[in-house]
Order: sequence, then C-alpha cells, then structure tokens
Amino acid sequence: MPANPYTPITQVNTFINGEQVTSAPISGASSQNRPMRAIAMAADGSFAVTWTSEANNETSSALLGTYVRFFDKDGVPTSAEIQVDTDNRGNQTAASIALLDNGNYIITWSDNNPDPLSPGDAWDVYARIFQPNGTAIGNEFRINGSAEHFALNNQFNSSVATSSNGNFVVTWVTQNQIDANFDPLDPGDGIYARVFNQSGAAVTAEFAVNTTIINNQLKPTVAMADNGSFVIVWESLLRVCMGSVSMPQGQNRAVNFKLTKRQIGVSGRLVWPWLGTVALSWSG
Repeated sequence: MPANPYTPITQVNTFINGEQVTSAPISGASSQNRPMRAIAMAADGSFAVTWTSEANNETSSALLGTYVRFFDKDGVPTSAEIQVDTDNRGNQTAASIALLDNGNYIITWSDNNPDPLSPGDAWDVYARIFQPNGTAIGNEFRINGSAEHFALNNQFNSSVATSSNGNFVVTWVTQNQIDANFDPLDPGDGIYARVFNQSGAAVTAEFAVNTTIINNQLKPTVAMADNGSFVIVWESLLRVCMGSVSMPQGQNRAVNFKLTKRQIGVSGRLVWPWLGTVALSWSG
C-alpha cells in the first residue's frame, strides 16, 4: 500500500547560495561518501534534520559546515537553521543525528579543524548535544580519544545510536588502524566505537570493532538496544558486509560475523538473547 504524505514537502534549509546535502565526501576518501542518518524523530512526532552546508557563515566560501533545524509534528519549523560546529577554521561535514532518551538530540560529524595534536588537515569526529528547542547544551566535544589516532590518522564517517538506558554509542572509520590487530604491511582502515552517557561523558575508551584487518573496513552503521547493547555493521573487502555485537560497556560478546557477499537486495534478521532481534538490509 502506498504511503500517504502527512505534510506537504518542506524545505529544510533557508541558506541557498551553496550546496546543502545530507552526505558529503571526505577529502581524500571519496569512497566513504554515503547518505548519513540525517533525521531523528521524537515520540510526539517532532523532529530534527541535520546536513552539510557550503559557505554558510564560514570563514571561507570553500568550507563546509554542519547545521540542524527543528520542526514540529506538522513539519512547521520551530527554529532557524543552526550552525552545530563552533570552529570555522576547517570543514565540518557528514553529520549523523539521534534522539537521546531524555528528549535531547546528539549530532556527530567529521571535522578537520586545526588541532595541536592533529598536524595538517587530519579529520576527527566531534559531537554536540541540543535541546528540542534548538538550544545547544555545552560545547562541541571530540569523540575519538586516542592520542596516536587523532595525531596520525583521519577519523570520519560516524554513525550514532541511542538507548533508553541513557547512553549513546558512536562508531566511525579510523585510517591506518593502530591497535593489537595492526599489520604494518597492510595498514587498512578500521572500525572503532565509543560509548557515552546522555550528558556527553565518555563511558568507555574508544575500541576497535573489527578483527578482520585485510584491506579496508568501511561505512559503519550502528543500532542500540534498550539495555545498552548494540550491533555495528560495515562494509569489508569485496563488498562483504560484516558485523559485531557488544554489551553496554563495549565488551564484545560475539566474534565478527559475515552477513553476505556480493548479493543484491538482501535483508536479514539477527537474534541474540541479550540484544533482541535486529533487522538488517543492504545492497551489493
């Protein structure tokens, strides 16, 4: 049965002089370009949309910024478009958004602002929390926390999910994975994650998700259960979809698993007693 629109089409952005997109390539990593989790909805039907805006209130016409706007259940804006990032010295792009258990919104994005520990234009993952009325709660904060990672490599392509226990989890790609699984002969990109509480305080250190290290692990996405456990899936070598399940504090409870290889239009269902049922879909 076709869906009937509840509201007319609503233009989210008001700034129109540059590109406004919900996906954006990272410089030097165009293979990571993909649609992001750009919209989140509350139980009352109100929602927020985040996107990348070109040359909107930035210090250079070539720079990208991360923005958000809030709407009621009828699609009527309840805020102006709001700049999420606070440092305009670099690009802010590829935003992901989720609704926290307390009704606030968490937004993550990729940021290549200059950092004393990030030489050149290295990318890091940042986040900021907003109230439903568009008021920011505190400043932006960095998600990836390892000094060796954010000093030497890019962190990008984040995905965020939340739980009714108050926590949220962010997963992302780290270039040239450096950990116990590091292979100096084949330093492929790896998948990392970190758990936070709804105030933005870290519950865990960042940790490597993948154990498969042949070539690159790309494009992670995450879903979180009410008890705080979560499942992360990503694209691996030859477009094989991989996944990993973790408990609330980030401990792995299952080895990495393979979902499919070179199949199109496949959907699946994964069941764990501590996680519940997870529906998955992908294309190849």
